[in-house]
Amino acid sequence: MPSLIDLRRKIRGVLSTRRVTNAMKIVSATKVRRAQEALFNLRPYAWRMKDVLKSLASRTEPDLHPLLRLPEQLENIDIVVVTADKGLCGAFNQNIIRETIRFIEALGEKTIHLHCIGRKGHEFFKKRPYPIRQFYPDIFRRVQFQDAVAIADSLIHDFIEGNLDAVYVVYNEYKSALVQRVVVERLLPLERLEFSPVEPPIEYIYEPEPHKIFASLLPRHVHTQVYRILLESAAAEHSARMVAMDAATKNADQVIHDLTLLLNKTRQAMITKEILEVVNAAEALKG
Repeated sequence: MPSLIDLRRKIRGVLSTRRVTNAMKIVSATKVRRAQEALFNLRPYAWRMKDVLKSLASRTEPDLHPLLRLPEQLENIDIVVVTADKGLCGAFNQNIIRETIRFIEALGEKTIHLHCIGRKGHEFFKKRPYPIRQFYPDIFRRVQFQDAVAIADSLIHDFIEGNLDAVYVVYNEYKSALVQRVVVERLLPLERLEFSPVEPPIEYIYEPEPHKIFASLLPRHVHTQVYRILLESAAAEHSARMVAMDAATKNADQVIHDLTLLLNKTRQAMITKEILEVVNAAEALKG
């Protein structure tokens, strides 16, 4: 049976851990509210822009803009892997890494390059035979639109120059405080709608010309989608960390309860043993 000193030392250690996990839970709860607000303000605009441009791109020729070009065969593919810079957020990073590996294996014999946003993904893939083209650390200290523009412009430049045929993004989409969904989304080239051959698409009248519209809107669309993805990942990360720290705090409470109960039982056993020794000694003196 452990000594009272050891039990009290363990209880103090668990109490210290509980204070840390509870503080991290409170901090994450505050951050997730700010991340939710920024994400919910951007989502309607980003989704509507995506739907409109997909509809327009489906009604025009791919030659109107380089970002609409879809090669006959996808040989050079870049994958943007969005993970966190820190851990202690449950299976948040592991889910992203697992889905990225599954997607790479599904692509087969392709030339793959990775863009790692977040330290956890970079730390994992740099030790494995996956070439990393770019690494973006500390993006999630404060998600800014300028960072999304820099990332998107690098991808746009490589795509226009013909260095890659497609860009996919693997990230956690925020659903709720308890639910995040891993998404594999094609960023470039812009996806096109499939129309029924029975009902041809309605033709639009453009003002100004279509190539001017796409030249202005397509880069802005890529900027906006990258910014939305960063906000999605930030909100999902803080939510996952809040849930993980809440579970850790509850586990610490249970451990403290069990250790306190064991401490009381040990102390009672020691007292009972001492009483028995006194009684036995008294009986021996009488005899």
